[in-house]
Amino acid sequence: LTAQLPVGSKYQVITFNTQAKVALPETAGKWLEVANQAQMNEIGSALRKITPSGGTSLENAFVALRTLSPPPDNIFLITDGLPTQGATPPAIRRYIDARGRLRLFDEAVKALPPRMQIDVVLLPMRGDNPAAHAFWRLARNAGGAYVMPSKDWP
Repeated sequence: LTAQLPVGSKYQVITFNTQAKVALPETAGKWLEVANQAQMNEIGSALRKITPSGGTSLENAFVALRTLSPPPDNIFLITDGLPTQGATPPAIRRYIDARGRLRLFDEAVKALPPRMQIDVVLLPMRGDNPAAHAFWRLARNAGGAYVMPSKDWP
């Protein structure tokens, strides 16, 4: 995705699981220049070192967007499915069903800054059937695109 950003535009990469953080900690709260290829390479290296772990809080990811000034006008959301927790971890570790995950998704959407185009790339996990419709609806309502690659990609 970063290779397709227009020269002269600015971007930021925020990763999330139960917490959200920028890919390069020293760039927190800042927009990055597409023309800075060395920094873009650093981000690529940092992303390759991330190992998925814990649950996911889409709400925390959306709240992190509010730290950027000016606010973003376009988000590329890459995810593997519906969130498994809200802003804080559950008091008791327990299984969360599809209905609960949809509720967490709806709560997360409320945390989005207004008037923002959202493009979604969904890499769905097995058994998360409601995710496809929820993320398609999010992208459609936000004027964005929705992509769900086939099983054999790449």
